[in-house]
Amino acid sequence: MLVIPQPDAAIAVRRVQEYVQNRFAEAITLADLCVVSGLKVRRLQMAFRTVVDMTPMQYVRSERLRRARALLGQAGCLSVTWAATQSGFWHMAQFTQDYRRMFGELPSETLRQSAARKVCERRAA
Repeated sequence: MLVIPQPDAAIAVRRVQEYVQNRFAEAITLADLCVVSGLKVRRLQMAFRTVVDMTPMQYVRSERLRRARALLGQAGCLSVTWAATQSGFWHMAQFTQDYRRMFGELPSETLRQSAARKVCERRAA
């Protein structure tokens, strides 16, 4: 019987992190992450708990939220909906709830503050 070695937890997590960073706007499933990591679901979940103290799908959501926040702070951000969809969110109510839970403010507040900062920067220049 051929035994295929399991990748080290940290290596598997790093593979998944790189995969997520390159596919923010795509649908990502736990099955996709298992294929990328080379681990079965339970081992992948344990690896993520050990390395980053969250589940794989919690990691995906937190990285997407960070991406949306970065987009909301950039010049040229068109809207909250645009930033959310560019980051892989399609359900705006859930996105807003998750965003507020993570950052303590609504995405529209982040966008508004970013726009106000840009106006002040232009006036100072």
